Amino acid sequence: MPAARLRRAGRRSMTSTGIATNHAARAARSPFVVLLAVALFINYVDRGLLPTAAPLIVKELHLSEGQLGILFSAFFWTYAIIQI
Repeated sequence: MPAARLRRAGRRSMTSTGIATNHAARAARSPFVVLLAVALFINYVDRGLLPTAAPLIVKELHLSEGQLGILFSAFFWTYAIIQI
C-alpha cells in the first residue's frame, strides 16, 4: 500500500525505529506497573488480615469499638482509592 494511502487511512507504516520506540515505552512503564501491582497486593492482604487480628489489636492498643471502626475505615478508604 502506498505511504500516502496509509496516511489518509490514519495508519502509519511501522519501521524499525517505530518498533524500537514502542519497546522503549513499554520498558519505561514496566517498573510503574510492577510497583502498582505490589501495592495492590499488599493492600489486599492487609484488608484481609485486619479483621483476623482485630481482637489482638483491640487488646494491645486498648481501642474502643469506635476507634476500631475508624481503623477499619482507614484501610477500606485506602483500598477504595487505589482501586480507582
